[in-house]
Amino acid sequence: MIVAQTMTVLTATGNNLTIKGDLTRRSVVSRLDPKVAQPELRDFAYDPIADAKENRGELVAAVLTVLRAYHVAGRPKRPTPPLQSFVKWSDTVRGPLMWFGQGDPVGTMARLREADPTIINLKAVLTAWRDEFGADPTTAKDAVNAADATVATREEGRSTATCGPIPIPPFAPRSCWSPVAATQLTPAYSANGSANTSTASSTSKPVTFSPSKCRGCCTEIAAGR
Repeated sequence: MIVAQTMTVLTATGNNLTIKGDLTRRSVVSRLDPKVAQPELRDFAYDPIADAKENRGELVAAVLTVLRAYHVAGRPKRPTPPLQSFVKWSDTVRGPLMWFGQGDPVGTMARLREADPTIINLKAVLTAWRDEFGADPTTAKDAVNAADATVATREEGRSTATCGPIPIPPFAPRSCWSPVAATQLTPAYSANGSANTSTASSTSKPVTFSPSKCRGCCTEIAAGR
């Protein structure tokens, strides 16, 4: 069997990149801030790429000098704890940077975790679980039954709701309302789909309405939900 060491480094650039799952512990973030509104319009007095190619030997020597100085000094202030699975990188790349007074690149992983949608969703589930069951041992069946009961309670509240005139909220669904006045709306149908017999003013205009779309939303809006 052939055993080969993986030496691959993947890089990505973009705005507001999202790293999730196991990749958060395998990624570090570097932020480029040109401190101008339109960085694509900057004008350089030289070509940085051509300069790097022309002076590559000097740049590589400078990097190697840093690494050697850190090693000769006995690798002081070695990062602790080391980054598991990447201990060699932590000692030879991360360590010299911190020795020179630069920031810890591993610290950027915390930002990645804060924006990780996988962790955010898991926190939401665990928070809801704690609020419902506390620290009591609970089976998956109990959790499903509690969720079904909550949905049934909400649906029952919607089916018995009665629509009525309320001030126009900016987020009211127009599909189940008929205009009456500049500051009032009367639902075209009640929550159960029956026609509303409220008298409309002469300013009323017909609107398209589907009874199946009315689920007591006006009652929820009036209650601030």
